Amino acid sequence: MLVISVVAHVDHGKTTLLDNILSFTRTISPISAGTLRYLDSRIDEQERGITLKLSFFQAENYIFIDTPGHIDFESLIECSSFLCDSFIFIVDVNEGITPRTLSLLNWMKNKNCILVLNKIDKMVNKEVYMVTSQIIESMNVFLEEEYFVWEKNNIIISSSLSLYGLNFDKFKILKENNTLKDALAFIFLLSDDTEEIKREKLLKLLKSKNIHTTEIKKIFPLSHTLLNSLKAIELGFVRNIDNERKKIVKLFQEDFISQKRDYEPQLEDLTSQLEDLESQKKEHEP
Repeated sequence: MLVISVVAHVDHGKTTLLDNILSFTRTISPISAGTLRYLDSRIDEQERGITLKLSFFQAENYIFIDTPGHIDFESLIECSSFLCDSFIFIVDVNEGITPRTLSLLNWMKNKNCILVLNKIDKMVNKEVYMVTSQIIESMNVFLEEEYFVWEKNNIIISSSLSLYGLNFDKFKILKENNTLKDALAFIFLLSDDTEEIKREKLLKLLKSKNIHTTEIKKIFPLSHTLLNSLKAIELGFVRNIDNERKKIVKLFQEDFISQKRDYEPQLEDLTSQLEDLESQKKEHEP
């Protein structure tokens, strides 16, 4: 069972996203998901509209930790980083990378993580691909590696309030070798009445896949997409454990070979002494 810490800047949609997972577990009604803020159970959290404590719940094989987004509660983020195996990192694409985003990224290093690009529905179609690409690039530069990559299935584009989310693996139902640009185009084309010809082609494609709805939340429910990406993270986690195990075995093997080399001269000398003793014994036998 993996422990997943969910982090984000204030008002980037973290608690709303967790409502989606809670609705999947039937802890809350799907109708309430996105508005209830179930984990913000204290009166001061409901009044202020922000998370002020760590909250925990289980869904399938994962334990989720809801964390405060405000910098005043950095110690709680640090605590969750010690407890968790992986992170779900949420960024509001409309606000983009903030200093708080970068400070939170520090806790993610050496962890398997998922990036959720949230509130995608608030963006203008012509800007969305450029903005999302820049966010991904900036985060990868900060992490000093090509960590977040669409084809790795560790990026989700979503609207937690509208209850939908798409990733590489889930979007394969419409296009096998899909890209981030393809997924973004799908979201906006489905709700765009000005591109009649393209939209008509898309509707035909949906029907050919036995999909008879244009509601994105029914085609790609956010909770299902999140759990799908987490399974990819879990496989990566298992592979990392296997790699570490192989490294440890290799170190023991190398250490054994090294020690054997060190003791070989002594063993040869001891063998020679034993042969001499055996020879002397034979000489004194009657």
